[in-house]
Amino acid sequence: MAKRPKLFGGSSNLAFGGCGWRHGGAGCGAALPGWHFLPAQQVAVIGTCAGTPRRILLAEDSAMIQILVSSALEMAGHEVVQVDNGADAVRVASEGAFDLILMDLQMPVMDGLEATRQIRADERNRHVPIVALAANVTSGDLERCRAAGMDDFLVKPIDLDVLLATVERADGRSPLQ
Repeated sequence: MAKRPKLFGGSSNLAFGGCGWRHGGAGCGAALPGWHFLPAQQVAVIGTCAGTPRRILLAEDSAMIQILVSSALEMAGHEVVQVDNGADAVRVASEGAFDLILMDLQMPVMDGLEATRQIRADERNRHVPIVALAANVTSGDLERCRAAGMDDFLVKPIDLDVLLATVERADGRSPLQ
């Protein structure tokens, strides 16, 4: 089985070639310099959900990260709802049932920590796993995430294997390490 590439960083950026993937009317990788196109055989490795399909809220202000993470998760059989700031994450989380929330820490309008605190204040969302997404991580960041109510942490660049494994264990909330 082919090793899955990292989603971001270096020369292993993930893109989907020969797969019919489209976003915003653009074809595979259009206007995204540095993307590497994968043959359909490698896309097939990514495109299966090993467990239960999940409904995932992705709160991320970077359009490129939204495209990459959403595409990978959707190809794996999950439903993804995207927002680009913490205030919208709070609003959308209160309106719909999600199996998992992926939350960027630094976003406009409201950051991921405050959004997490507000989401946790809603009884309906007290047990939804929330996974932090961040690039520069310190031990202080991990403690702040834990205190805000986050359950896990993914470091950017996000490794596709780690992302998919995190989604697969979403129903067994593992404590932030």
